[in-house]
Amino acid sequence: LVDNIEGDVSAWGIEDHPTLSSGTWEQARPNGTVNGTNQAAPQMDFTQGSENFKCFVTQNGPPGGFASADDIDGGPTMLFSPVLDLEGRDATISYARWFYCSHVGEPEADFFYVDVTNDGGSTWVRIDDQTTGGTLQSWELKSFVIGDYIVPTAQTQIRFSAADYPNNSVTEAAVDNFQVEEFLCVIDQPCPGDVDGNGTIDFTDLLATLAAWGACDGCPEDTDGNDMVDFVDLLAVLSGWGPCDG
Repeated sequence: LVDNIEGDVSAWGIEDHPTLSSGTWEQARPNGTVNGTNQAAPQMDFTQGSENFKCFVTQNGPPGGFASADDIDGGPTMLFSPVLDLEGRDATISYARWFYCSHVGEPEADFFYVDVTNDGGSTWVRIDDQTTGGTLQSWELKSFVIGDYIVPTAQTQIRFSAADYPNNSVTEAAVDNFQVEEFLCVIDQPCPGDVDGNGTIDFTDLLATLAAWGACDGCPEDTDGNDMVDFVDLLAVLSGWGPCDG
């Protein structure tokens, strides 16, 4: 998945805390704002470096507007990625972010947070090393592997959030170039031919491989991850016959 936030973003979601009075996420061509000598909101998106291209920003103010007029007040405001089906796989998530807080480094500074869920949003895990208090008035590329924090499922989703709480600073956030690079994820399987994961390759694994012969999307019998159970997978069982220590 490569989403430069230029077209349809209906698969994304936005949710605001009741305390938010301004600064909700929106897709827009950013209008930069300046707080003193600091660039608070980006003047351009990350994708093309041009005012003609879009990204997600926290309420786009009018051209030439004051930095404090349309920034985040209260919150948080939360931006949800499309739901990702990563059952049996893992993925590297990469994105471009912008975050500005006029109180960076102070006790009541605000932060940009990233969280991930694998149960449709019932529970969330914070990606602490993706948290930032500021990106030095510039776009910043970041990435992480979902499986380092949760077990990927068919209900995987990413959440970006920011707040100005208490409302005492100029705070702006933006997100662009959201990308998902998927790869095969084998979980709790000591070695490829151990289809049932019991630590031994035997007739049970052989019979399971023969029974699954043919097209097979993400099944454990597909040892090489090519969505097909074939002679390569059969050889993995036969060559590893016996106890399997990983």
